[in-house]
Amino acid sequence: MGNHDAAYLINRPKPYSFKDKKLFKEVKKLLISLKLQVAFQLDCYLVSHAGYCEGIEPEAWHFDKISREDMLGVEELEENIGISRGGSMFLGSPLRADLTRDFRMYPNPNYLCQIVGNTPVNKIELADNLNLVGVDTFNIPPTKVVTNIAFSGNGDLLAYDDGMLEVIPTNWISADILNQFINYRIF
Repeated sequence: MGNHDAAYLINRPKPYSFKDKKLFKEVKKLLISLKLQVAFQLDCYLVSHAGYCEGIEPEAWHFDKISREDMLGVEELEENIGISRGGSMFLGSPLRADLTRDFRMYPNPNYLCQIVGNTPVNKIELADNLNLVGVDTFNIPPTKVVTNIAFSGNGDLLAYDDGMLEVIPTNWISADILNQFINYRIF
């Protein structure tokens, strides 16, 4: 679960949420049916939307499917935005942390191996000494003018098989994709 999902779950529309109330409720219903969770342990890797920086530890409920009882916790995580992303907290939550500014400077010593999104990267990099893997390679920064769309990232995917991580390249930036985005943009 990421910060965009949390906005629907806690009924707090954000600029990136659907404006139509009926559609907003449908997205919330769909997200609840997906049985989202904040974090997942994959071998030695802690997987989350934005990661756990120094001093921010996962709680037991983060590893379980989100329930109605967890909504106050989800709200707290969604509102915990670090100064690197324009918030008032020193570091962001696992829904709102920044890979390049929060993690690189303040890695969590209890979870040195993490797979995170939320911060655009040009490509997924795997190396023996790289314990922090950023996977947000499908990024389209918002613009007010549809014709000024700028793609960010090469579209790499990260696959896991039998204890091994592997990068799968894609060819997502194409004229066809750009035309589909322009024709179906719902912002």
